[in-house]
Amino acid sequence: MNAHAQRPETPARRPITLPILRWAARLSSLATVWTLALFILGELGSPTPIEWVALALFPFGVMGGMLFAWRRAMAGGLFALASLAAFYALALITRGNIPGGPWFLVFTSPAILFVIVGAMERRARFA
Repeated sequence: MNAHAQRPETPARRPITLPILRWAARLSSLATVWTLALFILGELGSPTPIEWVALALFPFGVMGGMLFAWRRAMAGGLFALASLAAFYALALITRGNIPGGPWFLVFTSPAILFVIVGAMERRARFA
């Protein structure tokens, strides 16, 4: 074999970035789910029916999507992002504005990593 020849990449030889991104998404999702669970336990009170719908979207929908993303990165990540988008739409419809500040996006950001991981996995499967 020629000393300068490169070995072809096989399915067993994946780039290191995929496992790193996968574990970054998983660990950050655990931190998010843990933090949101603590908020829920400390602040639930007695929500109104519309607040229950909002809670179903954020944080519960986002948390569920991120936990599902451990098995199916793309589907879980998209579910979490869709939950946040629906939460914002509900707030816009019911209150006339969306919640301010970066925190809803920060807590949902691991879902973006899961979507990237899912896209990379799909690309690797069809390459």
